[in-house]
Amino acid sequence: MLKTNQSFAPDIASDSSDQAVVRTIISMAYSLNLGIIAEGGEDAGHEC
Repeated sequence: MLKTNQSFAPDIASDSSDQAVVRTIISMAYSLNLGIIAEGGEDAGHEC
């Protein structure tokens, strides 16, 4: 299991570099057959 949090990509919604970091982490996890848990990516648009 691979766990990430918002410190890896604090501006993922608007920063293409942060988006590339997250895509790379996800790609690496899939290639290693690992599950992924991402925490801290919520924003006001994700509230219930």
